[in-house]
Amino acid sequence: MRFDSIVDMSEVDALVSLSVKRETSARFVTSLLEDGESRPRWCRIARADDGTLLAAHVLDSWSPDGAPGEVPTSVHLLGHVDEAAAVALLAHDLIAFGAQSVATRVVIDTDASLELRTLRQAQPTILQATGFRFEVDRVRLTWRSSAQAPRPAGRLTFARAATFPNTTLERIFAEVGDGSADYGMRSARAEHGRSAEAAARLARARHRDHPDNWFVLGLDSTAQPVGYVQSAIAGPGRAFLAEIGVIESRRGHRYVDELLAYGTAVVVDAGLTTLVSDTDHDNRAMRAAFARGGYVEFATRQDFRWRTPT
Repeated sequence: MRFDSIVDMSEVDALVSLSVKRETSARFVTSLLEDGESRPRWCRIARADDGTLLAAHVLDSWSPDGAPGEVPTSVHLLGHVDEAAAVALLAHDLIAFGAQSVATRVVIDTDASLELRTLRQAQPTILQATGFRFEVDRVRLTWRSSAQAPRPAGRLTFARAATFPNTTLERIFAEVGDGSADYGMRSARAEHGRSAEAAARLARARHRDHPDNWFVLGLDSTAQPVGYVQSAIAGPGRAFLAEIGVIESRRGHRYVDELLAYGTAVVVDAGLTTLVSDTDHDNRAMRAAFARGGYVEFATRQDFRWRTPT
């Protein structure tokens, strides 16, 4: 068995040939390469001695300042016909490319084909055999495009986040993280501290692809912020609701419904046809808010993380 990288983007189709959703995977890998978040040497293939393709994945990197890092921070399993080869390739690459903390996810659509479901259901075994640890169950949601676009009821006004000082935004992001049910916020805060977690999440929001009016603070009748919402571009005709939160002291008044309505409406009004989001399976309050806003759950998602052995 040997491990190879692709030479350039002309080999993307070969890389994704084991993927059940080849066209989708090819577009995804191409976008990673074009954006500089991955590079050909991180697009990896395990082959048998006779050249038969056994497994493939792509590594990529992201940093809060928007510039790709020099070591991978996430991996996307593209497909396999040999679990042992997939495990061996991944175990080799995590060390060979100097990774320190790598995230990945396993997503299964509720209407997935048997072939896709079988492939994805095998991925946790590959990940755990390589040293990844399960973190959290999440659900994926999409807004029903056949429904009427939601509109805020007027309980809040909305101001572009870009008009506020960074210190104000970091404070609000920290206050949203206080008492949050979101696993990602809680675990990052536990590891890095309250201020650092808020600053990193804000940096991530700033560097997403979004018009200014897609990232806003919601203000009450006294012009005090109660929370924020951000939608962002995910690709041609597609968007995702990336950030939404209410300050801990202002929860319990369903301000989240106003924020969600705004974040949905700006996407619909821009003519985009697909809008998705994720939330923790156990975050029942947020799942209920999405349901009230006209969203339906269409997939499950399991998050895993690998950390370099100490």
